[in-house]
Amino acid sequence: MALARAALDQGVVLAPGDVFSLTNSADGFLRFNVAQCDHPRIFEVLAQALETAHIA
Repeated sequence: MALARAALDQGVVLAPGDVFSLTNSADGFLRFNVAQCDHPRIFEVLAQALETAHIA
């Protein structure tokens, strides 16, 4: 959830895995639009979001 919030602050929407889990057992996963994942900015935002969320 923290990573999704940090990415959203940068304009990238990531959906926490539990949003798509009936059993709330996917908290270690994220969903995002794979049609956009070849854009270099996505990796920049993910790296910044990881630092901001203190996950890396």
